[in-house]
Amino acid sequence: MRFIFKQLIIIFFSLLSSSFFALGENTPFEELLFEEANNYYINKQYTDALSIYTKLLIADNNDHSLQYNIANTYAKLFLSDPSSTNLYLSKSIYHYLIAQQISPGDLGTEYNIKYLKQWTKDNIGEEESFSFNQLKLNLMSVKPWFYLLGSLFILLITILILISVVFNKKTKGIKPTAWTLALMATTCFLLVLGINQLKITPKGVISLAEVNIYSEPTPEENNISFKLHQGTEVYIKSKEKDWYEIFLPNGLSGWLLEKHCLAVELP
Repeated sequence: MRFIFKQLIIIFFSLLSSSFFALGENTPFEELLFEEANNYYINKQYTDALSIYTKLLIADNNDHSLQYNIANTYAKLFLSDPSSTNLYLSKSIYHYLIAQQISPGDLGTEYNIKYLKQWTKDNIGEEESFSFNQLKLNLMSVKPWFYLLGSLFILLITILILISVVFNKKTKGIKPTAWTLALMATTCFLLVLGINQLKITPKGVISLAEVNIYSEPTPEENNISFKLHQGTEVYIKSKEKDWYEIFLPNGLSGWLLEKHCLAVELP
């Protein structure tokens, strides 16, 4: 029984570590480039820093530090001239949102997003004002689902071990290897089921100074419902050809041309 338990623990943590910690390591050259970009940033040479950061994205766009630093750089460029038409505000919030999805609990990222939202023109309400939608989005994100499946797996192991201990003499036909294979199959089933059922509502950021939001996915003037401005965060419900169906925390919804929105790609 101890052997079975040890096997199950090894299998579980192997699956867990391969999913959460299988991150590619940066090469020494990439680390040198990253440090060079950081030095440019410290010396307020933001354009040069940004040039190197964006090149590093090609190698790894799922690096929280890289996305965070790019967002910081765009934020510095925006704050140096808030009246600029370069849309630095949108790009900064966009990269902060990516960084937030890579590391959801990072307080620095959350604070910077809230700070930059003060510069946006649209008053769309705080996310807390639609707690049901926010709860749904949180539960549908990758990590909470994985934690849930992991918890169910641990519970299943516990129950089966208890059954095996209590009814060991009555279940002579079931060998330890059979128990192990059964648990492995159950685990794989739960993981596949969880991954297939993930439906993440992605976010986007308005990427123009001002855009029209339409009641239908057709750019006709009589279909204009309202306008949004650069930096405003939206939720993308669906996509139809060149259009995104979006909704906002205050309940407003409509259609937006894809080219006018920076859609956050989920890690």
